[in-house]
Amino acid sequence: MTLRLARTDAEADLYISLQPCEVCHRTGLEPKRFSGGTVDGQPVRWIESNCPHCGATREFAFRVPATPVDPGQRFGGAEPSELLDPGEWLLVADALLEDVPDTPDSLTGDRRRELRDQVEVAADAVREVLKFIPAGADAVPPLSFWSRAGHQLHLTAAWRFERDWLESRLDDCRELLAAIG
Repeated sequence: MTLRLARTDAEADLYISLQPCEVCHRTGLEPKRFSGGTVDGQPVRWIESNCPHCGATREFAFRVPATPVDPGQRFGGAEPSELLDPGEWLLVADALLEDVPDTPDSLTGDRRRELRDQVEVAADAVREVLKFIPAGADAVPPLSFWSRAGHQLHLTAAWRFERDWLESRLDDCRELLAAIG
């Protein structure tokens, strides 16, 4: 059995939330920790999820790193994700940044904290895209995309996967975080 590596719980949870329910085909599955163990001598985590729309239950199994990822890394270490392709990561960042106002001056404390968390996760998602760019290259290679959504985004906006554009997007996130305070 070949299982994909979930570098962190946050990465596994995000992956699960993006998967369509096998019954109603809507996304937003809610992960619950299920159990751990080994398969063929490798540490494995099984996660049960429930669909908030129809209640269907689904189980996922992931390899876990033999050495835990640095706690400062939300989604993983230096290696690219095996769960989400670079297009999916960029779509996650886009969704998180979609409702962030350019000028957050009038926001309440609670809303500021929510937006700060959103922008931090979006920045981490952009960093995940950058991990797919090989050393010395200027862009994510086309063969790095395996999901339909990621492949489509690359076909329609390949420029968004260039190192310079991604670094600029990270700068935008830093500026938003500074404005949010």
